[in-house]
Amino acid sequence: PYVQPYRPVFIALAELAVPDLSYGLRAGLQGRKIGGYFAYRNNFSSQAPDYKCTSDGTLDGGSRVWLSGETMSDNMTAAAGLLVPVAKWSSLYAGAGYGRRTVLWQDIDGNWVEVSDISHKGLALEAGALFRWNHLAFSLGLSSVKLKTYSFTAGIGVCF
Repeated sequence: PYVQPYRPVFIALAELAVPDLSYGLRAGLQGRKIGGYFAYRNNFSSQAPDYKCTSDGTLDGGSRVWLSGETMSDNMTAAAGLLVPVAKWSSLYAGAGYGRRTVLWQDIDGNWVEVSDISHKGLALEAGALFRWNHLAFSLGLSSVKLKTYSFTAGIGVCF
């Protein structure tokens, strides 16, 4: 009897990460035994800091910053990894890459201050699951920057 050859599945999802809000895309190719993906999320609100302080408001010289109450966060993750099927309709993913979470506070003069002890950049790790139903794809996962910040991720997209 004729056996139809296996055809890899292409998956593309729009994703959202919370509480460190960022959004972007995850795209992958799922083979019969293994696959791969690339993911990129950003909140597109980068602002260069004018100086740095710690989360208690202390500056390098020991003085304190006067804050206006405005805050901003710059979040970005780019990662690639493996997709491993666990059932016909689901796969697990795990990957690594680069991530950044920069927390900024505004002082009373309108300058942006990077809060150095709660801002992190470097190794990003992520893991989660992809689910497929007909031509729809869903994802749920967890993402971290330097194992210091954690975000839940969720996505919806298509597969074909």
